[in-house]
Amino acid sequence: MGDLEIRTPDGRVWAEAAPPLVVLDPGHGGSDPGAIGATGLEEKVVNLEVARYCRAILAQSGVRVVLTREEDIGVSLWRRVQQAGELGADVLVSIHSNAYRSPAAHGTETYAYYGSQAGHQLATDIQQRLCRALRRRNRGVKQAGFYVIREAPMVSALVELAFLSNLEEEALLRSDWARQRAAAGVAIGILTYLER
Repeated sequence: MGDLEIRTPDGRVWAEAAPPLVVLDPGHGGSDPGAIGATGLEEKVVNLEVARYCRAILAQSGVRVVLTREEDIGVSLWRRVQQAGELGADVLVSIHSNAYRSPAAHGTETYAYYGSQAGHQLATDIQQRLCRALRRRNRGVKQAGFYVIREAPMVSALVELAFLSNLEEEALLRSDWARQRAAAGVAIGILTYLER
């Protein structure tokens, strides 16, 4: 491959001449804040910051990365999926922060679309690395029909980092340290999947 060699963090060369393209989708944005924590932390802020850090890590590994939103703006679910399709993305990962009516709910979970074996593998790779990075309860890999993973024409997963409705986890997600750790977990999970 000569000058086009793109190496993974452990020194392996990507199998194809063109490096893979990953679309990261920071959930919510603009007038839609997503979940709001007990002390006011908005999900849209966490999602975007984690996506930005994740992009930087993936880019250092030679992966091409596009975000569905670069700032605090509203983007329709339809447009998020359409953008990933138009770009010919290999992988779409939607980044979210969880909430539940009980403040006791806590931990990390990742979703794949019903019956998608590739999606389940991607979600599993991300979930394992993310739980290790954040040291939160592993709530497992689950199946769901969320629009962005249901309609995506490429392999996709939706990540729920932790619960903003839980005071401890809201405080965690407020910290830059945790956002960087979360981003690293997601990025390493994506790289693990791409290297298979």
